[in-house]
Amino acid sequence: MEIGQVSTVSIIGQDEDMASHISTDPNDKFPEVFATSRMVAMMELAAAKMMKPMLKEGELSVGVGVNIIHLAATPNHTEVTAKATYQGKEGKLFKFTVTCHDPGGIVGKGEHTRAIIEFDRLVASAKKRVDPKRFIYHFVKPDYLQAQEGKEEYYPADYEQEGFIHCCTKDQWEHVRTSYYVGVPEIKVLKLDSNKLKSTLKYEGKTEEKFPHIYGGINKEAIVEILTITQ
Repeated sequence: MEIGQVSTVSIIGQDEDMASHISTDPNDKFPEVFATSRMVAMMELAAAKMMKPMLKEGELSVGVGVNIIHLAATPNHTEVTAKATYQGKEGKLFKFTVTCHDPGGIVGKGEHTRAIIEFDRLVASAKKRVDPKRFIYHFVKPDYLQAQEGKEEYYPADYEQEGFIHCCTKDQWEHVRTSYYVGVPEIKVLKLDSNKLKSTLKYEGKTEEKFPHIYGGINKEAIVEILTITQ
C-alpha cells in the first residue's frame, strides 16, 4: 500500500443499522439514526478492504485501535460512505485516517489502526483466553503465604516432598476446602492465570477426576488475585 491510498465502503442504512435497534432491553430508547457502532464498523471495513491484497493464505487483518468522533446524525434509509486513507506503518500496525459521509456532509472522522495476524492463531488464542479452565486455585495458610512475600517465585512447604504444587479448578474448590482445611479459621487462595504460568501445568489424578499440578514455582505474574476464606 502507498501512503495516501484510499478505500471506501457504502451502504444504505437499514433498521438494523440504527441506534434504536442496538439495545436488547425494551425499556431503553435510542433515536432512529445511524448508530456510532455501525459507523465505526464501516470505517474498519474500508481499511480492511484496502489491506486484502497484502494478505497471505491463512492471514487476515484485525482492528487494533479506533479514535473516532461522531459529528452528525444520519436518518434511516440514507446512503452512508466510509473512507479509509492509509497513513503508513508503525511497527506492526497499519495506520489510517477514516471519515464517514452522508448526503449532508461529514458525519464522523478519526484514526484507526490494524494488524495482520494468522487466522488459526487468533481463534486458538481467543478460545484459550475464555477457557473456564484458564484460572486455577491454590490453597495456603495466611502465615505461610506472608513468609513468602518478596520472593520471586512461590513454593508451598511440601513442594520438595510432593514434587509439584497442588491446585484445583473452581468446581473442585469445595472438595479441597472440606477435605484438607476443615477447622482452619482462615485460608488464603491464590487465583492463578494458567496462561501466565512459566512452570509446566499438568492435569493428573489416580481417579477419573484430574487436578491441576504445577511442576515448578509460581511466578508473580500468574497470581491475579489473593482471595480469603473464613470459616
